Amino acid sequence: MKQLIPPALISLCLIFQTYPHVESRVDFRVTNRKLISHILIELKNNIQYITIISSHPSPWNMYDKSHPLFYKCREDCLKEIKKLDLFLDSGYNIGLKLNGSYIQEIIYYNP
Repeated sequence: MKQLIPPALISLCLIFQTYPHVESRVDFRVTNRKLISHILIELKNNIQYITIISSHPSPWNMYDKSHPLFYKCREDCLKEIKKLDLFLDSGYNIGLKLNGSYIQEIIYYNP
C-alpha cells in the first residue's frame, strides 16, 4: 500500500524552501534587485569600478541608509554592468563575496 504525502506537509516544505539560500554574513551577501537601487561605473585612482548602491536586507530597510559596494572591473565594465543589470531584472539573486565595501566576486545564482 502506497502512502501519500499530506498536502499540508507539501505546502509547509514549499514555504520554507529558499532561493538559493539566505545565509548572508559580514563577508558574503545574497541580494537581488529590490535591495539594489543603482549600478554605475566609477573611476577611482585610475581604476574602473562597478559601484552597486545597496541597502541591508531587513524588514526595516526603508529607513536604512544606502551604501556603495565596489567591484573592480576585470574586463569591459560596460559588458559586465549590462550582464549584471539584465540578470537582476530577471528576478534572480546574486551572491557578493565582500572584503569591507569591496566586492571580491559576484556569483550569479540560477534556479
